[in-house]
Amino acid sequence: MDREAKLRIEKYEAKLDVHGPEPAFNEDGVDMAQIRNALDKTPLERLLVLQSWVAALKEIKVVREPR
Repeated sequence: MDREAKLRIEKYEAKLDVHGPEPAFNEDGVDMAQIRNALDKTPLERLLVLQSWVAALKEIKVVREPR
């Protein structure tokens, strides 16, 4: 990672008030906190989170469908 990209990331993290030993974003702008969060979970826990999202989206779809 070049110095300019690292400074941009550090400035953005400071703006978001993100603190920690590891960067919140990589040089491509990927939210590493979300990736670390997912990797901290077991495959079953990840599946349960995904199923929860699907159920929530189905509820939204029902509410938004024209009658």
